[in-house]
Parts: sequence; structure tokens; C-alpha cells
Amino acid sequence: MKAYWAALVLIALPVAPAFAQDAEPPAAEAPAIEAPAPRPPGTLREGDVSPDGTKVKCRKIKTIGTRFQKKDCKSVAAWKSWDEMNHRNGKEAADRFQRNGNAE
Repeated sequence: MKAYWAALVLIALPVAPAFAQDAEPPAAEAPAIEAPAPRPPGTLREGDVSPDGTKVKCRKIKTIGTRFQKKDCKSVAAWKSWDEMNHRNGKEAADRFQRNGNAE
């Protein structure tokens, strides 16, 4: 068995340099890495930079009628306006209930 491997090595040695000469030389410089393509507007992920220049934050939003929460990602500025709108709507609903005695 050893003789077989020795013969195989002796046969392959003279052929190996011929293949090495035909091989292309390595490239002088690595190809440039392209920046990833921008994602569509509705596909922001946490940590990304939004179009308005602020970081993106994600929150889980509870939805009535399901046990599952919806993940919503927006810029910090958009979350601030979202929070202000929810606060304003809640305050108006509470004031309306106290004035009229009903939720309508």
C-alpha cells in the first residue's frame, strides 16, 4: 500500500508545476465592497439611521383582539410626535368623559 502512494506522489509531482504555470496570478488589490442597497421605507430596523437623521427605535404595540404584539419601528422624532398625539387623545377622551358623563 505504501508503494502505491509513493508511486502516486512521484507521478503527480512533475505534473503539479505545469498546473502552477497556467494559474492566473493573484489580483493586486481586493475588489471594493459596495454599500448595501437602501431598504424600502417601511422596513426600518432598530439602530438604523432614519431619513430625518435620527436613530430608529422599535416598540411592541398591543393590538386589541389578538394576543400577539406588533413590532413598530420609527425614528426618535416620529416616536416623540406619536407619544404626544396619544397623550393628547387620551386627555381629550378623559376630559370628554368627565364633562359629559359618557365616552361619546
